[in-house]
Amino acid sequence: MAIEKRDSDIAFIGTDRNPARADLKALRTGIGAGLQAFYSHILQEKLADRIAELVEHLDQQLKQQDQHKDTDFS
Repeated sequence: MAIEKRDSDIAFIGTDRNPARADLKALRTGIGAGLQAFYSHILQEKLADRIAELVEHLDQQLKQQDQHKDTDFS
């Protein structure tokens, strides 16, 4: 089994060749799907009241910024 260490500190294990771009994309896709499946239960949990308030406040600020941009270009 070959272990190849690169500048990015990622070790490629079990391969004697450089992984192709498609291989890395498939790997990232697989990792993403695994993480999504693992953490999917979190999306079902209730958002803490304080966090919900902060998100609402940020949404209001963004809406105000968008309105100012719209009036600037009129």
